Amino acid sequence: MPVTVIALPAESARARSVAAAISAEYTPTPTLRDALAMVGSSDLVFTPDTSISHAASAFDKPAVILLKADCQAYAPWKNKGDLVLWEGETIDSLPTSAVVGSLLRLRAEFGNYRSGAAKTS
Repeated sequence: MPVTVIALPAESARARSVAAAISAEYTPTPTLRDALAMVGSSDLVFTPDTSISHAASAFDKPAVILLKADCQAYAPWKNKGDLVLWEGETIDSLPTSAVVGSLLRLRAEFGNYRSGAAKTS
């Protein structure tokens, strides 16, 4: 499954580094419109960002959303996917296994989302 990494313009160097580390493509999104276009044209979304998670919900895209547990009230409504919560001050406390499990489940359920071959929930 091809993966594209996007980020705020100020975070582009970090996003390029993440993309390189996971053999993904980095796509610049200099404006909010560019970021929303990427979400709208994606099959699946994986994000720790609440604005991108709400965009995924608005576009009816399945998403794995990483969110600090005490911020659960800010999760999008009717997400087709998983909300993965972490405790503590930083996302570093989130076990990789929880994230990987959600990504694999989402890919299995919605991997062919665009082609219409995916199951619906």
